[in-house]
Amino acid sequence: MIDGLTGRCYRLEIRAKERLSAGYGEPPGAN
Repeated sequence: MIDGLTGRCYRLEIRAKERLSAGYGEPPGAN
C-alpha cells in the first residue's frame, strides 16, 4: 500500500469533483 500516493490522488480527485459540482451544478453567477 502506498498511502502517500493514493491519498494524494484521492484528494485531488475529490477536489476536481468538487470544482465540477461547484462549476456546473449551479448556474453561473449564483453566488
